[in-house]
Parts: sequence; C-alpha cells; structure tokens
Amino acid sequence: MSIAASAMVHVCMSFANTEMAEFFPEYIPYSLKFSNQNYEIKDGFVKIEDNDGLGINIDTKLLMEDTSSYKETELT
Repeated sequence: MSIAASAMVHVCMSFANTEMAEFFPEYIPYSLKFSNQNYEIKDGFVKIEDNDGLGINIDTKLLMEDTSSYKETELT
C-alpha cells in the first residue's frame, strides 16, 4: 500500500482541483514494517515531503521475510 498510496497522493497533488481521494490508513502500520512513507496525514489532509520520485524506500529483505509464507499458484 505504501507505493500505491504515495503514487495516488502525488497524482492528486498535481491537480489544483483535487478535493479528495480514497485512502485506507489501516494499511499504514503493515507497510511501515518494510518501507517508509513520504506523506503525513493530519486532520484529514495529506502533506507530502519534497523528495525525488515517490520518496519511498523499501527494505526488500524485510519484505521478502514477511512474505516468505506466500505460495505461488498457477491458473489452469
């Protein structure tokens, strides 16, 4: 969710007439296990940091460990 949320926030912030966006803050604690977020939610508004790109750093080692129980399936 951290990458998708950051991308959505950046797109919304690029339009002057964006009034709202659907956001699921209950996913934030999980994504903070393996990544940072470059935005702050305060009083129902989002503020983004002035970083390059989306401003997200992902610890792939932690992400791989957390998803190690995931099993691939094939569609038949």
